[in-house]
Amino acid sequence: REISSLQEALRKVGNPRKTLFAIRDTIGELLVQLDDMLGVMSSDLENKHEGGEGLKGNEDDDEALSGIKLYKGETLLELTERWRLLHKKLYDEEKDIFDL
Repeated sequence: REISSLQEALRKVGNPRKTLFAIRDTIGELLVQLDDMLGVMSSDLENKHEGGEGLKGNEDDDEALSGIKLYKGETLLELTERWRLLHKKLYDEEKDIFDL
């Protein structure tokens, strides 16, 4: 039974190297979004969110970015840098290897 679950997991992963590149690309896309959020937070175009704490972007449907509560008081900048470090250390382009 354990072997069949292992086989199923390997089948879902497919090509491990290709999957790791997809994960790395996804982290890169996340970093772009987080950097955009940080850029909105620090721009001069922000307005105080009328409904409470936080800042609101130009669009009516934007969330109050600085009011987001993160794990154990972590700031959005700290969260972004943690993901940036993971993205940087996950794959060594010079050696063409992943460091898991």
